[in-house]
Amino acid sequence: MSAPSNASPHTDNGVFFAAFRKHHRRECKNACSACLVNEQALGRAMRRCAKCQVSFYCSKECQTRDWPVHKEICGDGGIPKRMRKLAKALMSCPHIVLQLQSVFILAFDLLQRPRCDEPLWARVDIAVEPSSMNDLMNIFLRKEPPKDRVQGMVQINRFIPGTAADVTSPERIAAWRRQRAQVDSEGYKADALGMVEMCQTDSEFVVAFPLRIPSRMKQIVEAWRDSGCTITLDSGEETSVPYTVENCLQTINMQIRDETRNQLLLRTKMLPSDIQIIRDAATDPQTQTISALIFHTKLAREFVYKSIYPILVQRVRAVSIPPPRINGGR
Repeated sequence: MSAPSNASPHTDNGVFFAAFRKHHRRECKNACSACLVNEQALGRAMRRCAKCQVSFYCSKECQTRDWPVHKEICGDGGIPKRMRKLAKALMSCPHIVLQLQSVFILAFDLLQRPRCDEPLWARVDIAVEPSSMNDLMNIFLRKEPPKDRVQGMVQINRFIPGTAADVTSPERIAAWRRQRAQVDSEGYKADALGMVEMCQTDSEFVVAFPLRIPSRMKQIVEAWRDSGCTITLDSGEETSVPYTVENCLQTINMQIRDETRNQLLLRTKMLPSDIQIIRDAATDPQTQTISALIFHTKLAREFVYKSIYPILVQRVRAVSIPPPRINGGR
């Protein structure tokens, strides 16, 4: 298998995407928001929160136990509903799943240790930013009010591997064990099992998915690590970069950006809260949010912003916000 690139031979193959999405959307079963048991394991349809129609539960007991957390985001401006839809679409894309499997291998050092009997949990922070660079510039630089409808796209901002302390809760351990038993019963005992928690940084709403990491992926990732991955610059030139967690995420983000037909279903209307994050990244330090800082870090890190980054830095300096310093960055 050749080294990964943001350019994919399947990008315009609608039949390929449709078939893969149909299969993997069936695999992305609705899961209980409290204990993460899915409908397949439960053997019947889940209960659903009557107010927001977004969160699912396997029982009334789980719904009651989850209410103190869920009530904080129930009906939160449509964000939970959109989050579930976009997270499911992300996990239905073959190239994204492949890269996330690679990220798990790199982040949890699975090339050196199999860790098949360990619960591996990771948080994936996603955001929605403009699909058009012009819209991004206008929002960031405040040249004009944003359009009524700004088309956005999903981007992955960071991957945070969990530590042993992060998986000590009985609910998480039980959820992982259920998924581990199911994977083992399907004949994949030699494969590691990760659990992905997707969320937007400033939101309490989390969508969790199991992610099996095939043991054969280790040889592929090892080869990619040695050869590097190919990134297409904003000028159209290609360059080889080290195969790291950050560059895996950059590859995913560029694939989403390049897929303009929305066959992946990863484009959506930007909400006012999405636009505010971009504006916060270029305003007074006292208004900075974690989401804005993470977005600013992404601007500094990813090659697609190389031509506009100096302009954005000038704007930041004009309001006395130091740009983030990234090792090896611009």
